[in-house]
Amino acid sequence: MAENCSNISPSSEVYFQELSLAEKVGIGIATAVCIVVIVMFVEQAHFVIRKCHPEIRIKTLWLVGIYPMFALAALLAVFVPRAALLCDLASSIYLAVCLFHFTSLIILYSGGIPELLHKAESTGFSLRTPPCCCCCFCCPVIKATWPNLRILRVMVFQTSFLQPFISFITLVLWLDDKYVKGKMEAGQAFIYLSIVDAVSTLTAMYGLIVLFSTSRAFLKKQSILQKFWVLQLVLFIHTLQGLIFDTFAMFGLPPCRGKLSSIVRSNAIQHMVVVCEMLVLAVLARCLYRRPHSFHKAEEKVGHPHPIHNRAAEGGGRGGEGASWCRHE
Repeated sequence: MAENCSNISPSSEVYFQELSLAEKVGIGIATAVCIVVIVMFVEQAHFVIRKCHPEIRIKTLWLVGIYPMFALAALLAVFVPRAALLCDLASSIYLAVCLFHFTSLIILYSGGIPELLHKAESTGFSLRTPPCCCCCFCCPVIKATWPNLRILRVMVFQTSFLQPFISFITLVLWLDDKYVKGKMEAGQAFIYLSIVDAVSTLTAMYGLIVLFSTSRAFLKKQSILQKFWVLQLVLFIHTLQGLIFDTFAMFGLPPCRGKLSSIVRSNAIQHMVVVCEMLVLAVLARCLYRRPHSFHKAEEKVGHPHPIHNRAAEGGGRGGEGASWCRHE
């Protein structure tokens, strides 16, 4: 068979004609796995809606929904190679929103902003944390105050605005052939948009990790460390794993075959792997978000409790000592 190693993605009809039997079986397995992930989310969403406190319900649904979202987007990228960039951008936007929701979840688990600041009063916010300043011993420990907390939240929140903007610019330039994924040339926008995207993501992760590092000591019952890592792994899969596959494709791995270039085949394999990885993470997240989450009201010395304390107290007495955000099944 003659080979046409053009980097242009083929249509879905041409794509499936060029696939081998093993690749078609792999797509079938990925489809079945994606269906399982979606069914698990529907069941988990039913549990959250029925039994979780309203304060935490929406944020939990967003966080457990990241796995079916990534799995479905990856599967669509496998079926329609030309839509791979659009699917990846949609996943990036969803991930950016989830980072902010996880920040809000930490605050809720802590009992609200006043209670969080009170619990972190003795330790403060350590700025010597990854991914930016883990080796900078000169970075100070700042006080746990509302202005400093607001700065950390803005650091996380900015990516929720920037990611849709970056995605829009990327699509516009892609339609004008000014954006080719993985193409490192001065006349291509890929390198410039990648730098902006990396700075935005690192800034958001830095703000989240600073807040997480401070709160993990008093949020052990909420399994905040494990929840942080199942979200962090999604970020690693979306960025580092994609970079690894793109690097392999630049060196012709897997090799071009027929009308399927190395980039097209690499993208297909990468997205099928993502679908399977989302199943593993979805199972872990399902276990973590079904555990009872203790919620303690702010102590008297905090003064004016956050409004969510009063609403939690009105909602069936869930706001007191030893109360839980989610009822047992």
